[in-house]
Amino acid sequence: MKYLSLIFGIAFLFACKKPEDRSCLKKSGGMAERMVTVQNFDRLFLKEHIEYVLIQDSTDKVVIRGGENLLNFITIESTDGLLTLSNHNKCNYLRHYATVKVEIHYTKLINILYEGTETLTTEDTLKTDYLTLTLKDGGGSMDVCIDALDVNAVNTNGWGDLKLSGKAVTTKMQISGDGCFDCQHLETQGMLNVISSSSRPQKVKASGIPLKAEINGVGNIEYVGFPSTIFLSRYGKGELINRN
Repeated sequence: MKYLSLIFGIAFLFACKKPEDRSCLKKSGGMAERMVTVQNFDRLFLKEHIEYVLIQDSTDKVVIRGGENLLNFITIESTDGLLTLSNHNKCNYLRHYATVKVEIHYTKLINILYEGTETLTTEDTLKTDYLTLTLKDGGGSMDVCIDALDVNAVNTNGWGDLKLSGKAVTTKMQISGDGCFDCQHLETQGMLNVISSSSRPQKVKASGIPLKAEINGVGNIEYVGFPSTIFLSRYGKGELINRN
């Protein structure tokens, strides 16, 4: 009788929970796919527990792939040109879990705010005039190939890492958290400005252009290429290191 009471108690407990919490009793399910057409956007706010792939296209849409019981926990919100993606699944710790993968097809992007814990990659080159990339809070990885006039890459806090390749006319990098930027394969054609307060090394390339570096932490700024001029402001213990 005692065991029956316990079983009924557990059943009652889960019955009182919200649907998203009761999903802990479900398996991930077989692989499934959902496509969502979205309003025009040029800015992204990407949250944790999703693997992202960015694809420049002639239309704006989102394709979600993963366990069929997990897809409904991915929410997509579009407001005034800002597309926000979130994963509301709370029960990864109770079951074998395959990461949900999301393809974001876009016609134009100018701003990406990334709070991810997984990876974000570009399938091909992201072509735009002006682009701001911000890593905030999360510990995910971004690997982005660009063709832009002006790029502003920022790490506000957290320990995520960003790998940038391709080309830009001007590049500005500002690392306030413990993120790590690797831009050794980014060809900057005009001016490169790096401000680092990180404890980790930052890697850049400056060939025949001015390199402006400000070091406020213990992490080094390492560069390849031969800058036309170097402007160095050093307030921390980190150093500017020539890696040629």
